[in-house]
Amino acid sequence: MRRLKHWRDARRAKKIVEEIIAKEGPPESEDEVAEIFKRAWGQLGYKVVDARAEFEKRGEEG
Repeated sequence: MRRLKHWRDARRAKKIVEEIIAKEGPPESEDEVAEIFKRAWGQLGYKVVDARAEFEKRGEEG
C-alpha cells in the first residue's frame, strides 16, 4: 500500500479521472464515481479501500 507522496499524484489522478469520464461519459451513480476514482488511483500504484463498505459492515455488527 502506498501513501500519498506528493500533491502531483493527486493532480495526475484528477487528470486520469477526467480522461475516463471523457471516454465513457459522466457517471450515473455514486458507485460508478467510486469505481472511476478507484481505477485512477490504481493506475498510479495506490491501493484503494472502499470505506463505505467497511463502515456498513461495522454498522451491521454494532
